[in-house]
Amino acid sequence: MAKTIWNAAGLAINPVAITPNNTATNLNEHDILYVGGDGNLEITPMGAAISTKIVFTGVAKGFFPIPVLKVWATLTTATGIIGLTQA
Repeated sequence: MAKTIWNAAGLAINPVAITPNNTATNLNEHDILYVGGDGNLEITPMGAAISTKIVFTGVAKGFFPIPVLKVWATLTTATGIIGLTQA
C-alpha cells in the first residue's frame, strides 16, 4: 500500500512507482511526475487521446509538472519515475 504524504496545502499526495509500458489500457493518471534519473519521457498528456504520444528529451531529475495519462516504454529512458496525485 502506498504511503500518503501531505503537502503544504494540506492535500494528500499519493505516490506510486511507475513502470513505463506499452499497453494502452494500463494507464498512469497522475497530476505530476517525479523523475529520479535523467532521460527521455514518452507520455500521453491528461486530456489527450491515448494514441497521442509526446517525447520530452533530456528531462532532468526532479518534478515534471505536466498532468500525465500514460508513460510509454518505447522511448522513455528516464528512471525512478513516481506519479503523484492529489487526493
